[in-house]
Amino acid sequence: QDYAQATQTAANVGQAMAILFGLIGIVWFNPILLFIALFVYVGAQQESQQAMYRTFTEGTPVRQAMMTRFVTLSVDDTLSDAVDELLAGTDHDFPVVENGGIVGLLRRKKLIQSLSDHDEKTPAAEVADQDFFTTEPGAPLDEVFQQMNAEDCSTVPVVDGDRLVGLLTLENVGELIMVSSALESRAPSSARNEQLSDVPLHDRPDGAPSSPGSTAVP
Repeated sequence: QDYAQATQTAANVGQAMAILFGLIGIVWFNPILLFIALFVYVGAQQESQQAMYRTFTEGTPVRQAMMTRFVTLSVDDTLSDAVDELLAGTDHDFPVVENGGIVGLLRRKKLIQSLSDHDEKTPAAEVADQDFFTTEPGAPLDEVFQQMNAEDCSTVPVVDGDRLVGLLTLENVGELIMVSSALESRAPSSARNEQLSDVPLHDRPDGAPSSPGSTAVP
């Protein structure tokens, strides 16, 4: 938390300096200053986002962010079947499974590209990616998230032994962070309300009853 706050403060200072450089660049008609301002502003924003992601994912296992309801394809399913699933739901990437284990990962981009090169009756397993990394439910979310960014990977299969048990997507990680942030911002207010409920009426700043149905006694 301290790291995130310090990074956010540094990012705010960096963005303020970037705005100042930008204004000076506009007044002096200096394109170099404008370029520096843009570079500093974007860099500060990215650093702030990385700090926020690190704060809310550190110490969290993958199982808390992974999807457990998702569509899979069998080794006998075709590209036509994959298109039907793509259009019928919200899933973008489809694990190809056999006997409960994952044997391929058909991503949306690869599916669309394959439609122009292959017949619709082509087995999805033939065009699915074979080169992908997997993770486990108990793996540290922050480390897996960093690897996803490093490898530009939007979906990671989660396996327990040889069995596919979930999918981890960047979208789900983002949703977990939004939920955690909302809960954290609510916590101080909730704690204050709980503390006030234990304070006698005449000592409370708002003068409200300490519990439902209670009345003030002169």
